[in-house]
Formats: sequence, structure tokens, C-alpha cells
Amino acid sequence: MDPNTAQTIQASCSLAVTVLTLITAVALIWYTIETSRLRRATQEQVEKAGLLLQEAHTQNEHSIQPIVTLERANDLHILEKTANMAATQIVIRNLGLGAAFNINVEPLRGPNTTIRFVVPTMSLAAGQREPISLVYTEDGRPVVGGAYELIQRMFHSNQLDEGARSIVRYADVTGKRYRTIIIYHYDRQSRETTPRFENREPDIS
Repeated sequence: MDPNTAQTIQASCSLAVTVLTLITAVALIWYTIETSRLRRATQEQVEKAGLLLQEAHTQNEHSIQPIVTLERANDLHILEKTANMAATQIVIRNLGLGAAFNINVEPLRGPNTTIRFVVPTMSLAAGQREPISLVYTEDGRPVVGGAYELIQRMFHSNQLDEGARSIVRYADVTGKRYRTIIIYHYDRQSRETTPRFENREPDIS
């Protein structure tokens, strides 16, 4: 083989190697870009799936969460001598979407009195309400009543202070505990007591 032919073959081989190297480099760049795109797409799908699962979990939690509170039932009138006025029944009510279990109401305490709430049931379905009884001491004797106006009378006679609060404790169907805090505000001019739903929060105590 003459030198010219050898040089031509060598040049052709070098060119082929260069072309193959360029093709390989382009392929590697393309593969890297596609892999990066695939990784980003997968990550986005995972994040979206995580958000959907979290939203579904939150919606499921909301669907079973109870909200239990105390309120006056203006449509339930009772005759109670100790109220000294037209009386309305005090009730416990579940405002939430899920059932409430193991319901307990802490006593309403003041400097001169303690009012205990007797809850007749341990569970409330969503939207359900039940009349409850109040037990307090008058003239040294325990008295049982059910009138919301009793609480107003206790504020008016300074046996309860402005800002006194009730705490209702309960659990949802999974056993998770909650508590509702109700703050009582008393207007001395109108002699009206307004219970305000202050907060519903997990019960970690």
C-alpha cells in the first residue's frame, strides 16, 4: 500500500471516529435532557399526587369532625321557678359533620358559685341537640335546673364574672379528642348574657 493510500485511510478513520464521537456526545446530551425532563415530570406528578392525597385526607377529616357547643334553645320553653322569668332550655348541640362521642362539659366557675352541666348522653349525631341540666348551689342546697336564664342571673348577682367560660370536651369516630371553648359576655344594661363560640381545637390536655 502506498503512503498516499495509507494516509487517506488513516484520515478517513480519524474522521469516522470524530463523527462517532460527536454522535455519541449528541446522544448523551439528548439522553441527559430527556432524563431531566422525565425526572421533573415524575416529581411534579408525585407532588400533585401528594397534594391530592393531603386534600382528600383533609376533606375526610372534616367529614368526621364534630363541633359540640352549648346554646339556648329559643324554641324550647320551660317553667322554672328559680329563673324568676320566662325560661328557655339550655342544650348541647353538635354543629359539625361527624358524630361526637364521650362528651363532657367542665363546670362553669365563678368567685361565688360553680355550675355543673349534666349531659344526658355520651354521643351526638351531626346536627343533633339534647337538653341538659344545670346543678348549682343556692342557700346552701344543691338545685337542679335547665334554664339558660340561670346563667344570666348568676352574672347579674356577681356570682359569675365577665369572661367566664365553658369547655366542652369530646371525641370523633376515630377517637381523636377536641374541645370547644365558649366565652360568656354579660351586658349589665340589658342583663343579657351572650355565649360566644371562641374556638374549637384539638384537646391535647
